[in-house]
Amino acid sequence: DFANDLLMIVLTACILISIDPMLALVTLLPFPVIAVLVNSVRGKLRRGFDQSRRAWSRMTSVLADTIPGIRVVKAFAQEQREIERFRKTNEQILHVNDRVNRTWSYFGPVVVLLTEAGLLVIWACGAWQVSRHEITVGVLTAFLTYISRFYSRLDSMSRIVSVTQRAAAGAQRVF
Repeated sequence: DFANDLLMIVLTACILISIDPMLALVTLLPFPVIAVLVNSVRGKLRRGFDQSRRAWSRMTSVLADTIPGIRVVKAFAQEQREIERFRKTNEQILHVNDRVNRTWSYFGPVVVLLTEAGLLVIWACGAWQVSRHEITVGVLTAFLTYISRFYSRLDSMSRIVSVTQRAAAGAQRVF
């Protein structure tokens, strides 16, 4: 998917440049901002997913110790202690996952906001060029059609960040 999205972005950018270089330049303005945003979020997500996997590992360890030894726990009346151990590890999972989800919940809407702002600027520049008879309405329509494909692929690529960082954290844990 990543390679497909990247190829579509590059080819769409080439088509946009061939249609109207000025509008293509305006189209590409949000791209560096999104790239910087992806780069900054990528590390936070990987660390968050790694911490989440470690928290789940601790939870599994608590359960693996407690469940097989339930008779011993009951014999020594340690139910409350085991419940407290489980509650603490469960809270750690919740805390770590909240941080990851908070990071991701800001990232997605910011990418959408940037692409929508870019689309609005393109509409404004395109309407201005049409009013000055520099381009036709047909050219603007074609450009807007290609730009929607460009931004949808950009949005798709930004969503891949979460999946790849989750996989990277898992692979790091395995190694």
